[in-house]
Amino acid sequence: MNQDPLGKQATQVKSNESYEIWVKDLEDGSKAVGLFNLTEKPLNVPVDLKDLKLNGRWNMRDLWRQTDLGAVERHFEMNVLPHGAMLVKIIKN
Repeated sequence: MNQDPLGKQATQVKSNESYEIWVKDLEDGSKAVGLFNLTEKPLNVPVDLKDLKLNGRWNMRDLWRQTDLGAVERHFEMNVLPHGAMLVKIIKN
């Protein structure tokens, strides 16, 4: 992600006492999304595609596990471990 030719930095799109969501535009038109659990317990972090400035159907991939997670529209949730993080890539379907 840090070597993407577009060279954009991630920006925070949502934050509260329990979680943070960061997004980064990538050169190929996809987006990298970082989900951060700030709590002591596992947490389902909710993501609205409108917060990412996206609409329509998008494919999602877990970048650390290198697995496809299927298609999403409007909203998705990811279970993030306590004080953990997940990094997913959202690609236009």
